[in-house]
Amino acid sequence: ETVKAQAHIAEKLGTEPDEPLVRIQMTARENDAYFAYFDSYIPVNYVDEQDLKIFEKGSLLDYLIEQDILRIAYTNSFIYSISANADTASWLRIPVGQPLLLMEEIFFSEAGNPVLWSRNHIITSILNLHIIRRVVHRL
Repeated sequence: ETVKAQAHIAEKLGTEPDEPLVRIQMTARENDAYFAYFDSYIPVNYVDEQDLKIFEKGSLLDYLIEQDILRIAYTNSFIYSISANADTASWLRIPVGQPLLLMEEIFFSEAGNPVLWSRNHIITSILNLHIIRRVVHRL
């Protein structure tokens, strides 16, 4: 759906408040078990909503890679422990208050421009994260 950028989202994407964005909400599941709910925002000029509706080969990131327009290079990710609110609980079919991990990510193009902001709500009893941190040595 097309929405107007709220101020906090516009700031993350380097756009202006009220700029049009495409909001994509989806869940991931294995068999009948839901394990993640994704709530993402991307400027309208980066996606074709009709193409996106019929894309069935994977995630939003898979779609963007296949389109090869943005050349996503990296993300800036933050991970928080949260409790499911009513909206998230409804998407994931879990009780309100259930503990979740929230991974908030800003995706950047090769040019260093923010192009996508996503909030990924993860049920950790089903999906786990493995993080590798690189240490950059100063000269």
